[in-house]
Amino acid sequence: MRNVFKTLVFGLLFFTSLNIFSQSIYPSLNPKSKKTNTKNASLKWNYVGTLSKYPIKAYIKYGEGTNSSGTGSLNIPISGYYFYESQKVKIPIQGSCSGVGMIYLIAHTNDGDETFDGQFDENMLEDFSGTWEKKGKTLNFKLKSK
Repeated sequence: MRNVFKTLVFGLLFFTSLNIFSQSIYPSLNPKSKKTNTKNASLKWNYVGTLSKYPIKAYIKYGEGTNSSGTGSLNIPISGYYFYESQKVKIPIQGSCSGVGMIYLIAHTNDGDETFDGQFDENMLEDFSGTWEKKGKTLNFKLKSK
């Protein structure tokens, strides 16, 4: 009985100190912390690449990920824009990526929706590729971080 009590006290002290330690290193985990504004937590990346044979550039902001209830899967919101280098007209995009490397983006344009359905390469967030679709036309795309 005495060993059980010691184990419980040790466990309680260990997890309490771990919690305090983690909040000092990662202040965003502490809801009372004023050091970090978690509502604005994001990663911002610039990409260059191609949509079929057309050179494009993209700016993508990855928001703070959330877990889907019941599934345990991670969902990361995305916003930003892309443009064809020949036209330099920003086309707003939004979508999400999963914790397993899948990415889905949509652009609402005057002449119809465009979708990007892709997957990150081995360097998560740095490079991704897949298919673009608009009005039944499908093209391959590839983006690399710059």
